[in-house]
Amino acid sequence: MAAYSVPSASLRSTALGGGSPLSCSSQERIFVEITMCYHVFRGFQDHVDRTSSGESPGGVRAVYENHDRISIANYRFIREFTKGVVDDWTISLANHFKPGELIERQ
Repeated sequence: MAAYSVPSASLRSTALGGGSPLSCSSQERIFVEITMCYHVFRGFQDHVDRTSSGESPGGVRAVYENHDRISIANYRFIREFTKGVVDDWTISLANHFKPGELIERQ
């Protein structure tokens, strides 16, 4: 199985007493949010071998031919980083889907 991730992080500040979102006063709560997107292609090495040997076409056409082997998983984590606060990472979003299911319905 081949998978890769594209992490994306954002800093969010909730100012309780006004002020700039990036300043750090004692009245602000600071949160960090990380989004991970995984694209999974079951049997990817087999696909590469078949494409390089000429048994199977490459490019976009190959994606449609292998739509049942592709899955996408998205996860979002959030954690408070306010000074003096001990917090754990919390999963705020989990989304799994197979784009091939849409192709099969059409």
